[in-house]
Amino acid sequence: MSVVDYLHVPKLEAQCLKHLSQRSEWTLKDQFTLAENSHSEKLVRQIMNSMNDSFVFNEVVPSDLDSLANNTKSIVLQKAFQLLGHRKPSPPPIEHEEIFEQRINEILEQVEIQNHEGQVLADQCRLLKTHSIVEEFLVLKPNGIRLDEVNDSAEMRELMNQRHSAHNALERNYFEAQIQVAKWKHLYTKIDDADPEGINFDKEIINDVLLWFPPIINRNKRNNLGALELAVGNLPIDAIYRNGVARIENQRLVPNLMNPFQWMRSIEISSPKVQNGQLENVQIPDGIRQVPAEANFKILDNFIRNIRCKYYDGLA
Repeated sequence: MSVVDYLHVPKLEAQCLKHLSQRSEWTLKDQFTLAENSHSEKLVRQIMNSMNDSFVFNEVVPSDLDSLANNTKSIVLQKAFQLLGHRKPSPPPIEHEEIFEQRINEILEQVEIQNHEGQVLADQCRLLKTHSIVEEFLVLKPNGIRLDEVNDSAEMRELMNQRHSAHNALERNYFEAQIQVAKWKHLYTKIDDADPEGINFDKEIINDVLLWFPPIINRNKRNNLGALELAVGNLPIDAIYRNGVARIENQRLVPNLMNPFQWMRSIEISSPKVQNGQLENVQIPDGIRQVPAEANFKILDNFIRNIRCKYYDGLA
């Protein structure tokens, strides 16, 4: 693995990983140390994927996560989430009140995990909606407005490649939000420069939509991930975006006591409006994936149904 780290030979790395997973006498703990020393993110992932038990996790992963490289730490934390974060040794006997509060804390830890995953899901829904709005507008080909110029830029191609190779939903949301900021800003400028005749698109909509992206970018930002300088530039939309970001950063989050899950409300708001009878008239392909019935997730089911309806209706 040291040779792989030095020479960067994919075939050799693949053979080493295969050997370690099938025939190696190395323990998982030894393999984890090897992965850290040889900077092998793939080996770390292979080790994490092989573990389905929090006790094994505790034996393999050092208790001091800050000693790990950033990439390794991110992968390990993701696995810890999957195993519900159980990394503490068995506690000594405690009083009944403490046992009760311990159970409460376990519930609250699960709520934090649930809320975290729910927020990721809500961000995915919002990004899909804003993506579909742009696509729906461009289908009309207003005054020849296209996004080829921004899509073909080197920075945009790099972001799209990073989104394609992202390891999880958080990273995909992070890159997708940046991609869409660049597209919406470009769209605003094109509309600003075009003949207003034939363009039925309120630029104020773009101003509002742009403010959806900074919180998503900030929530999913990682030190080891690339980013565009989205707040720079001398165009009118650049100043609008900068001012919007500044307003968002100065706002204090006030808990919504009437709504236990804000991310659910976010999904609900992101759902496109569909006219009565529109669903029956749209030809949606058979056999495509649906929200599982056992999930009993009506808000997400409505979002998926409505956004598919809008998309396939636009193709008709």
